[in-house]
Amino acid sequence: HELAYGLIENASGNYVIAGYTISNDGDITQNNGNRDVWVFEISPTGDMIWQNSFGGSSDEGILSIQDTSDGGYLLAGYTASSDGDVSINTGIQAAWLIKINAIGNMVWEKTYGGSGVELFRTLNKHPNGGFIAAGVSTSSDGDVSVNNGSDDMWIVRIDETGEIIWEKSLGGSNIEELTSLIINSDESYMVSGYTNSTDGDITSNNGNYDAWLVKLAADPLSISNFEEVNTFVYPNPVVDYFTINAFDTIQSVIIYDVFGKEIRKQFPNKNIENIQVGHLPTGTYFVKIKTERGVQIHKLIKK
Repeated sequence: HELAYGLIENASGNYVIAGYTISNDGDITQNNGNRDVWVFEISPTGDMIWQNSFGGSSDEGILSIQDTSDGGYLLAGYTASSDGDVSINTGIQAAWLIKINAIGNMVWEKTYGGSGVELFRTLNKHPNGGFIAAGVSTSSDGDVSVNNGSDDMWIVRIDETGEIIWEKSLGGSNIEELTSLIINSDESYMVSGYTNSTDGDITSNNGNYDAWLVKLAADPLSISNFEEVNTFVYPNPVVDYFTINAFDTIQSVIIYDVFGKEIRKQFPNKNIENIQVGHLPTGTYFVKIKTERGVQIHKLIKK
């Protein structure tokens, strides 16, 4: 039993396809247990060029695929394992990204989520670098800052190495599912799916499950979505250094450029921290601050 979800044409005119398999014979050379990720490349006439499977002792699957700037591919899906090819899983099921090279060998893998159930259903290239991975989350811990109740839409921006730049949950007290996401020409986002909530981010419900369409501003960055974290960055714009002031202990600070590249990381372990940025070129940066209450990201203008 096999199923394909992701399909992409590569620079050679071949097709790379990803999904899952429960087999360990025929075209599949290995199965790690139960349902495995399966990815393979075929020619335009359907001849197999290479194939590979990844997973652990439980269930894995891939739902979306994108090519990467180095000629490889990024696979997005889920895993319920915590062994085999899966380095860590802190919940029931984690969203899973796998970076492979041009011939299907794993370069790195990372799991995302909290103690509940997460998956990535869509994967889009971001015009400023990195990717937008989106799907569903039931957690309110770990990588997930907020849960509105039951299943939420979950949108995550990552850099080229899989590090989270920002994440955002959308939903109400009942069930929301994300089915599609596009990035518009102005870099805003359109998200589609369904909901049966009548509260939270949902303004109305016509009965049972409704189709739900959400537009998000360009790189929402959850800047205003975590007021309860209460972190402050000043002065902004900045010339030489800026100060972070938080109600709680600042666990980590990461500065990213507009391409999602990590510029600087430090671990203050205190409530107030001064950070020198005089050496940085002028432009826009994003400051990701993690405290005991969660994560908040501020846009920073460097003069």
